[in-house]
Amino acid sequence: MLLDLILLIVADYTTCKALINPNKQKEDPEINEGRFIIFMKNISLPIVRFILTIVTIIYSLLMVLQHVNSPLLNTVCPTGLHSSLRLSNMQMLGVIFATFGSLLRLWCFYTLGSFFTFDVAILPKHELVKSGPYAYVRHPSYTALFFIVSGIYMMFKRTDWLLCFVRPSIVDILAHWSVPILNIIIIFIFISKRVKIEEDTMERHFKAEYKEYKKKTNKFLPFIL
Repeated sequence: MLLDLILLIVADYTTCKALINPNKQKEDPEINEGRFIIFMKNISLPIVRFILTIVTIIYSLLMVLQHVNSPLLNTVCPTGLHSSLRLSNMQMLGVIFATFGSLLRLWCFYTLGSFFTFDVAILPKHELVKSGPYAYVRHPSYTALFFIVSGIYMMFKRTDWLLCFVRPSIVDILAHWSVPILNIIIIFIFISKRVKIEEDTMERHFKAEYKEYKKKTNKFLPFIL
């Protein structure tokens, strides 16, 4: 149980860290990212961090109370827990995915340094970085985002513990297959729009150097995509 607890907390911490803008910059008025992208990066990400942390705290608390067979569990969860909250194989895979994606994204932060911002912008003395993860793909931070989102879903795919706090009808909605499909569609639209804006901006600024870089690298996965 202790290992499960540690893994959950590590996954939550690294994920939240990877979803915080490392370098806040003023938006470039010449680059129009659109309301959808602005909403996703300025509002959606903080909400995801908040919900993930709250869910991790509650799940961890329930896991501990169940493990020690505390009478407090009946107060926190009057409906009772009918199965062990120890991490399943699927949840463990989710922890691995989320942690891997978070560490990859933090590596991107480190590699780009002050050039990594959540706003598309050409900064003073901007350089085309082709080292670290950027030596293999052009958008490793979005590859990392895919792992993070997939990991979060697998970590908390089981929803039976939510019966402690919400109605079964709501739990049924959250557990429905359409929820992750909808999330995937939203993330896909966001990444597609954002990548196009980024690549157009980089190509206008770096011209032939960026075109050559594009020939040697894939967008998200080496040799595949």
